[in-house]
Amino acid sequence: MAGIYIHIPFCKKKCHYCNFFSQASVKYQDVFAGILIKELLLQKDYLEGEKIRTIYFGGGTPSLLKEGEVEKIIGNISSLHVFSSNPEITIEVNPDDLTLAKLKKYRDQRSKPIMQIAEKDGIFLVFVIRVFRNQRLRFVSAPVVR
Repeated sequence: MAGIYIHIPFCKKKCHYCNFFSQASVKYQDVFAGILIKELLLQKDYLEGEKIRTIYFGGGTPSLLKEGEVEKIIGNISSLHVFSSNPEITIEVNPDDLTLAKLKKYRDQRSKPIMQIAEKDGIFLVFVIRVFRNQRLRFVSAPVVR
């Protein structure tokens, strides 16, 4: 079983604690998905036919990708590789980028944002890890209403 990590290098701002490559710019975001798909095609034989068990979109801030780009990338991966019976697809998100429509889209494409999402009676409850001014990580929850 294999996993694929996709690095999305775009951020709204560069956080002082982040050591990953990212840019506080979306200058090249319009061409990024197309170039990434070309790279996936070039590397299609790298996994030598192993089934894909996980896909992880990290960053940067992958939730900055435009609507449809995550699905397009996953679709291209599935056309090049065989998925295991129940692959895990995870995407890092910035809570500020989330909308109800985006949450539903992630749920429908089986992505698991780096947060827990529960739905009850049409209301999404989002449990996230957020950095506060004291720089400690704390769990918070907030309802996302329609």
